[in-house]
Amino acid sequence: MSALNRTNLKIMKGTVFTLISLFTVFSSSFAQDDLCANLKKILDGGNTQFTSLRGEATTKQISGVPRPFFVSSAHIGKDKGYVNDSNEYPAYEEIIAISNVKGDVPEAKLVQEFESYKEKIKACFAGNTEWKLMEKDKTNDLYLEDTNFRKLVGFEAKKGPKVKFELYMYNNRVAGHWCIELNVEGIGK
Repeated sequence: MSALNRTNLKIMKGTVFTLISLFTVFSSSFAQDDLCANLKKILDGGNTQFTSLRGEATTKQISGVPRPFFVSSAHIGKDKGYVNDSNEYPAYEEIIAISNVKGDVPEAKLVQEFESYKEKIKACFAGNTEWKLMEKDKTNDLYLEDTNFRKLVGFEAKKGPKVKFELYMYNNRVAGHWCIELNVEGIGK
């Protein structure tokens, strides 16, 4: 191969690498923007019993009893979110990820996914003084002592009724798997 062809090949490889890098940066920033926009919709919905998010009516089994829910029109993970049918204690819930491994210790892949969602959510609130965020685990929460549970807690920094959210990584004893879940408590009547 001639020197000119090698030089052209290097330039083409560099160009392709640069284009792939730019695509990765833009696609991840769009994904982050979507996550933040959907999280904002969910949290804003908490101020009005999530009525703006209520889609198709459905039921979910809770302790073997079917309970009324609505499929949410916004979610931050790959699957659906759900809004309960309570005006007094409105809530949004979404299972973001479920581990394939059973046991007392979460698999590394799920821990990484939790950390990724936690950092993305924290980035959504960068510079926002209207919300307070706290990370909790066995090092700073008495209730999580002797566990591998983790959570990110956020609440509106205002007096009176406020919306609160918790991003959990916990061992779902009913399903027997570790999972990541987002719960948002809305303001009731």
